[in-house]
Amino acid sequence: MKLNKNIFICALLALILLMFIGAASASDTLEDNLATNTTGDDVIGVSDAEDALSEGNTIIVDGGGDGKISAAVSSADSGDTIYIKNGEYTDSLTFTKSVNLVGESKDGVSIKTGSSSALLATVSGNNPLLSFENITFKDSARTSSGVISFMGSGDVSFTNCNFVDLSSKYGAIQTSTAGTITISKCTFDNIKEKSNSPGTGLMYLNGAGTTNIYDCVIKNCGYEASSGQMNALIYLYSKTGKVNIERTTIVNTTGSASSIIRSAGKVNIKDSVITNNIISLSSTGYVGDSLFYVTGELNIETSIIANNTGPKLLLYKNTAADFKMNYCNLQDNTFDGGFTDAASGDYDANNNYWGSNDLPSDVTASTWIVNNNGVYEYNNGDALDVTIPGLNDGGDEPVAEGT
Repeated sequence: MKLNKNIFICALLALILLMFIGAASASDTLEDNLATNTTGDDVIGVSDAEDALSEGNTIIVDGGGDGKISAAVSSADSGDTIYIKNGEYTDSLTFTKSVNLVGESKDGVSIKTGSSSALLATVSGNNPLLSFENITFKDSARTSSGVISFMGSGDVSFTNCNFVDLSSKYGAIQTSTAGTITISKCTFDNIKEKSNSPGTGLMYLNGAGTTNIYDCVIKNCGYEASSGQMNALIYLYSKTGKVNIERTTIVNTTGSASSIIRSAGKVNIKDSVITNNIISLSSTGYVGDSLFYVTGELNIETSIIANNTGPKLLLYKNTAADFKMNYCNLQDNTFDGGFTDAASGDYDANNNYWGSNDLPSDVTASTWIVNNNGVYEYNNGDALDVTIPGLNDGGDEPVAEGT
């Protein structure tokens, strides 16, 4: 009996020790769990803690420098995660397999291309699933295609990323895809269209896919060349494509342009702010058409549209296009040609606030919003039944925000 009691005590102590070790291991950070190979200049390792980021393995890239991320992409299997430690990297990445790129911190990890090649690209015939998180893409330029170019039909996501000081004929992103591209919690700053032939200041979107832009800030972008103009800041070229913009600010776009948003397909804008954008004529007197240019479909709701200026119209549309703008707060927009013209055909601009209690003379609407002694209501006296930013949401009146 004494022997059995000693065995029981030893077993109990061993069990307690194992439980303590397990608890300590579970509390380790992801970086501690990553198995790192430090035998060479490149730090690339495979993690046993891959479930923290993806279903595949995790590869570490460290130390900044040239070509390290593309080397990790080449060595990765489909589904792997590439974890990039803080540093400045120079690379050009073309993807033929599904991978996740995760930076240690958004402001600490930056990638630029040292040539005229694409910073990020997929090609037709390859449909990888890609995700990018906590990365700054910066200081890169191309003369023709977009700095970031996606073809094929693979889905792509960007989360909590910066896009800074990028320029090309198509701004930052060019697509011809049937896949879904989702951009969330990202900032675009100083993205330019620098080609003399018409391109785009930020995005050129082709193909039957869907582009989602959620919770983003787009600032200080536009056209910057000696002559010519851009088609739009964001141009949905495809008649079968779709763009959803929600909770996003577009501010301080400048330069000669046809428009800020141009849609040949279907664009939906909701809960967003479009403010302090200046649309100019080209040096030879071309374009400057409108804030919104619609030959397909454009729907805007519960958004602020304020302090925008241009030499022609706020809205250009052809008679076949579908334009709806409802429950928006429009203030201090200055367009020399007014809201739209007779050639635009029918549109729905009901239930908006136009900056005063009077409906602009060139706007056709049966219902609009007025300010009755500090209370916003419909012009027929009915109470507002929709929350409109800057009016009845408890927020401030629209102001120009650069962040």
